[in-house]
Amino acid sequence: MLKYTIDIPNPHTHLVNISLEADIKSQGVEGDNFRFYMPSWSPGSYLMREYARHIKEIKVEDSKGNRLFHKQVSKNEWEVQLDHPVFKSEVIKDDSKVLIQYSVYCHDLTVRTSHVDNTHAFLHGPSVFIAFENQQGPAQIEIKINPLWTKVTTALKDVSPERTTFLYEAENLDELMDSPFEIGCHETNGFMYKDKEHHVAFYGDFASQKDVFSGLMADMEKAVHETAKIFDEDLPYDHYYFITHLTPNGFGGLEHLDSTVLQFCPFELAKEKGRKQFIELVAHEYFHLWNVKRIRPKELGPFDYKNENYTRMHWLTEGLTSFVDQLVTYRAGFYSPSEYMECMKKNINNFLSTPGRGYHSLEDSSFNAWVKLYRAGENFKNSSVSYYLKGGLVFFVLNVLMKEEGKGINDLVRALWADYKQRPETGLTKDGFFKILSSLVSQKVCDEFKLLVEGVEEIDFESHLKKMGVEVEWTTPKLDLGVNLSDEKGRINIKSVRQGSCGYKSGLNAGDEIIAINALRVDKKIIDKLDEMYSENDQIDLLIARTGKLQTVTVTLGNGLRSIKELKVNDEELFKKYLS
Repeated sequence: MLKYTIDIPNPHTHLVNISLEADIKSQGVEGDNFRFYMPSWSPGSYLMREYARHIKEIKVEDSKGNRLFHKQVSKNEWEVQLDHPVFKSEVIKDDSKVLIQYSVYCHDLTVRTSHVDNTHAFLHGPSVFIAFENQQGPAQIEIKINPLWTKVTTALKDVSPERTTFLYEAENLDELMDSPFEIGCHETNGFMYKDKEHHVAFYGDFASQKDVFSGLMADMEKAVHETAKIFDEDLPYDHYYFITHLTPNGFGGLEHLDSTVLQFCPFELAKEKGRKQFIELVAHEYFHLWNVKRIRPKELGPFDYKNENYTRMHWLTEGLTSFVDQLVTYRAGFYSPSEYMECMKKNINNFLSTPGRGYHSLEDSSFNAWVKLYRAGENFKNSSVSYYLKGGLVFFVLNVLMKEEGKGINDLVRALWADYKQRPETGLTKDGFFKILSSLVSQKVCDEFKLLVEGVEEIDFESHLKKMGVEVEWTTPKLDLGVNLSDEKGRINIKSVRQGSCGYKSGLNAGDEIIAINALRVDKKIIDKLDEMYSENDQIDLLIARTGKLQTVTVTLGNGLRSIKELKVNDEELFKKYLS
């Protein structure tokens, strides 16, 4: 069995010392060399993060402490040469055990990176653990806990022989990489559901202490209950862990097999609206334990941790989940019908303000996640569309279409889950998904949904909303430069320019600083109220600074986009029927 030992003697340096003891023969090594590597990305977060850049030093020894020669052969791989003329080990012939020692710098507090300081250690598997090429078998992880801390929270199996020892076991490489550790003096609590423990850990400080912890437990439990109902309360785990980091301006989550890591702003959590958004995040990541961690596109497992793992099905992994998280929040009673419709209004308006929806299908957006969505720059919305956003909306439409035929999203999810349980190792193809869908609804519905996934045609949201008793009120377009602005200490900078807008047609660029209109100095408040001073087709001269040079751009003003002003629920009983 492989044995990882984690030691953090000086947390203020942000360094984690890790040693890996292994019998290389058990890893299939038979020749004169072997390789090990550090992952480049994290499942669930589709960006090459190049974790190996944080490794400080590596040492390799045989069982007698003799140095073995190793060299780096790629950005994240090392080769150990057992037959090196100078560092040749005689011991290794009879005793195939090696010790690899290395240190990793951890000072990035996100859900997909590791962070260590005097207050805690959060260790995210792919960013701290090296692995052998084709690593085999289980692994033990021992934590030499620093005297500053008292607790370890992880979903891994605890095999500690006594309370003073922190020893855990992973069945295989994927479970090792998929089970983060929170180490420190964090607050812990939990609840029981279906005779299974649900642990909750909070690192950071609450902005409001008034009954927030116990109240959150009840709210989180509601979200768990409501999500599990979709799967007929079939819980595929022995225990589940919610690890939450409370950080100012923080937001995000990352799913794991039997746990999730959440990040949320404590000041937002102190607000009623923020509390509901937190529950929505909880529902999103908890739903992922079925959808993605088990029901998954065939390309997403077993994982290649060194290279991009491409799939065209993120409309299923994240789109379905983005629809369900708000649906669960509504069903659990946190969102009223009008509040749920506010969420839908925001989603649809965001989608309609994305010109890239006419260029990238959901399949295209999924395949390009590595270079588009996870590296979204100034021109992203002009060239692509988020599979979270559009994916959630097309499943909203699919639910309406299914309800018209007496079915609903619950039926689809349960059918997907039943299919997974029949062949858990296989993964799902697009054809497999549509075969399951066709067993529930007509070919007409299947064809319409396939077009939503494959095509870039406009979606008639209004007709689908009308079916469920919701009236759409549209805004009257007003003057709009079509630019996204930032105000940095009085300097008004353009962050992005929407394709087709008057600003785009006039040649405004992302990075331009707007200084004056018609020779008069302006601030962001003035720019935001152009419609109160000018009319469509009026011309204005914008004094801008571009790459340090002052110049004037003449803009012929035009109206912006039409958007939804209100989604009004006229028939609440019909509305409830469609979302039940």
